[in-house]
Order: sequence, then structure tokens, then C-alpha cells
Amino acid sequence: MLIDASQGVEAQTIANLYMAVEHNLTIIPVINKIDLASADIPACLHQIDHDLGLDTDMTIQVSAKTGFGVDALFEAIVKYIEPPKGNDQEPLQALDL
Repeated sequence: MLIDASQGVEAQTIANLYMAVEHNLTIIPVINKIDLASADIPACLHQIDHDLGLDTDMTIQVSAKTGFGVDALFEAIVKYIEPPKGNDQEPLQALDL
């Protein structure tokens, strides 16, 4: 769940959260753009906890611009997200409905 450090939780963030929950997906909260002067990380953490109901201890702070936190994000993806299941003889698809 990607959250802009200067904008915080927005309507599309909540909509995407509902879709992820409906599909029983693992959610890793990520605060991006932490390098901006307008970044308000404590406010974002508060929104992640109170508005989204997600565990702030799992939150990863990232700056895609500088690369800060990207390694931690990749490690969390490998640790918490199950690998895809399927048959390598079948056509590739992103979501099995």
C-alpha cells in the first residue's frame, strides 16, 4: 500500500485497500517520497494506524528518488508475499479470478 509522505492517505488509497482485502492479499504499508521537504511521516503513520487499521510496525519508509529503503521494501516483499502459484505450461496471468 503506497502512501505519499506529503499527501498522506487519499481516497484511492482506501479504495485500493478495500480491493486488496477483498482479494485476500498481503498488505505492506509503504510511505514514499520521504525525501520531500513537505513530508509528514508522523501524520502518515497516524493515518496508517487509525484510518487504514494497518500495523505501523510493518511500515517501510522509502525514497524512490534517492533509493533509500528500497532494499528493505524488496526484503519485505520476499518475506511476506507468497510466490505466485500456477502452471508454467499455461499462459501467464497477473490475477487468478
